[in-house]
Amino acid sequence: MAMADGMSDGGTVYTCEKDVKAAQLARDTILERHGLCEEGRESVKIDLWEDSAMKSLETMAKNGLQFDAIFIDADKGNYINYFDFILANDLLSKSGYILADNVLFRGMVLDSNKEHSDHNMSFLPPSPPSSPPLSPQSNDSSSKDRRMKRSQMSLQKTADHMDAFNRHIKNDQRVEVVVLPIFDGISIIVKK
Repeated sequence: MAMADGMSDGGTVYTCEKDVKAAQLARDTILERHGLCEEGRESVKIDLWEDSAMKSLETMAKNGLQFDAIFIDADKGNYINYFDFILANDLLSKSGYILADNVLFRGMVLDSNKEHSDHNMSFLPPSPPSSPPLSPQSNDSSSKDRRMKRSQMSLQKTADHMDAFNRHIKNDQRVEVVVLPIFDGISIIVKK
């Protein structure tokens, strides 16, 4: 809605959401609170697509759509696939740009080439030391430790995906990139 508010008359914001409930909430919010939709405000339209990001991109490419700006903020393991598909299918206009969100992912991208040990997860509280189970309560603590470790590993895996994306963009001769170290990091990518 903020993007639509900043657009010139006649523009369209396309947005994708694969979760049915989230898509309905977005649609209701757009219609009820802001009056922006296909039938709503004449000057700017918001077109909500209920599908995965890749399937939406495939449909957009088949329909011959091209964009001045593309904002990538979906499943991190597919950022490279989205980027490559966008360029290979000419979805980005000649003077357009891609904004990729979360490229510094909690600062953990810096640790992607190091061993992923607990000391590299300084943003999370340290795990308490393990002790042999003495009672049902200590089993709960051990289970909590395992969950926390899995969570840390999952977060680092996401950071590793973002590191791979950053390296992919850096080495792609078709584009130039600037990384803004604001919030969770955002890249501005333009064609050369």
